[in-house]
Amino acid sequence: MSPRGERQPKPLATPKQFAELDQKRRRSAMIRAITRIALAWTLLTVFYFLLPWEGLHGGDGLSRLVASMCVFAAAAGWELRQTTRAELPQFRAITALGALTPLFIVLFSGTYLALSHSRPASFNTKLDHYKALYFMITTLSTVGYGDITATTNLSRMLVSVQMLLDLVLIGSIVRLLASAAQRGLQRESVMPPPSPVAELASE
Repeated sequence: MSPRGERQPKPLATPKQFAELDQKRRRSAMIRAITRIALAWTLLTVFYFLLPWEGLHGGDGLSRLVASMCVFAAAAGWELRQTTRAELPQFRAITALGALTPLFIVLFSGTYLALSHSRPASFNTKLDHYKALYFMITTLSTVGYGDITATTNLSRMLVSVQMLLDLVLIGSIVRLLASAAQRGLQRESVMPPPSPVAELASE
């Protein structure tokens, strides 16, 4: 801390590539990444099945979609910032993508589930947690078996928005994370500026 009691900024770790690590640190990095991704998928899955989406009737489908996208944008922004500051930026980008993907799935699945309960005519069958998740994943993967279909203009619009976001948003996230990882590798370790007392002592 400085003489005035001000806390100095924490220095950023020198960025490294995964190939530069020894075997022990590689194993440790892989375990952390796998654990983080598995934890994100587990927590978001539990959150999805425990949250009473069918009780979230406030607002229309479009407002729910906007709220969900705001949540996703905030999470993506945080992940991008962490990637540029990470010691292993490229590896951090992979784990960030692994955490953002289930969030995207859960938010859209919840939107479809809430819409199905607030407006039962939105789909050709009433959705529960499993059906909404199944419908979202088949739409995301562009499979679309046709057993569940949107039957109103609002639900069709929401599905259309999701299909566009599948192409644009996910592709953009991948590029942004790759760019953030590259910026992280190019930066130098940032050290806090020396205090006046330290400068005088070195003279």
